[in-house]
Amino acid sequence: MSANTSLAQDQATVLKVWAAVGGTKQALTNGSDDVSSWKGITVRNGRVVWIGKLSELTFLGLWDNALSGEIPKEIGNCKKLLKCYLNGNKLNGAVPKEIGNCKKLTHLYLYDNNLSGVIPKEIGNCTALTDISLRTNKLSGVIPKEIGNCTALTNLYLSQNQ
Repeated sequence: MSANTSLAQDQATVLKVWAAVGGTKQALTNGSDDVSSWKGITVRNGRVVWIGKLSELTFLGLWDNALSGEIPKEIGNCKKLLKCYLNGNKLNGAVPKEIGNCKKLTHLYLYDNNLSGVIPKEIGNCTALTDISLRTNKLSGVIPKEIGNCTALTNLYLSQNQ
């Protein structure tokens, strides 16, 4: 697959994601077909590597995609996010404390990754959470007492950590 084909596929995917969150093509592209000039998009080595400005995002479903790297702290900018499915990848690093800015979040599935560190106390700011699954990672430490603020919580999975 050529770099141009990959970039064309990335461009099509970005347009679909943008439309799914209620954005218009004109607002994103400003009439340009050059994906590297689009607002909030970063291209490196012929691939889209960053999609920003997703403040209207309500559903993030990227499970089982072999994604690697850290969960960006900018996830906290997705203040309307309801469901976050990043499970079954190869994500590492800490669960970003900025996840606490996603106060409407109901489902947080980060299981089956390589996440480490502690569960951030800021998760207690997500009082609408009903489901948290952080099992099968490398998390350590105590369960933060602030998780008690999640009064709608019905499912909490933390097994197979350190």
